[in-house]
Amino acid sequence: MSYSIYGPKATAALSEKDHLIEEKRHIELTLKKQSRLLGDLLAFETSLQDLKTRIDGAASGVSNVESLWVLLEELVESSHDRIKNTNNALYLVSFVSRFQTLLANWKEIQTQSFDLLTAFNNALEESAV
Repeated sequence: MSYSIYGPKATAALSEKDHLIEEKRHIELTLKKQSRLLGDLLAFETSLQDLKTRIDGAASGVSNVESLWVLLEELVESSHDRIKNTNNALYLVSFVSRFQTLLANWKEIQTQSFDLLTAFNNALEESAV
């Protein structure tokens, strides 16, 4: 399963990031055995860095979604103009097919958005513990 709309490279990068965060947390535990305050500060820093990465990704995603909405609006307006002035059934079939593909993509975005929301909720629950 891909974690993003950007494909396998982004998924691999996210997996590597998660692995590095886990490694850093292990080092933090080792340091915490030597100095509780230092370990706690490093753990806090790691959590903030992870949160920043997630927020940056979400902000980028929102920007992309806004761009898609503009594109969708232009597509709908253009399609409306073309349909209004055509009697070509083949064009209508093509439009319906493209629109169904677009809707399927938005369903996938909805699923990924719910997954992201779940991940944020889980992270909040973990940080509360």
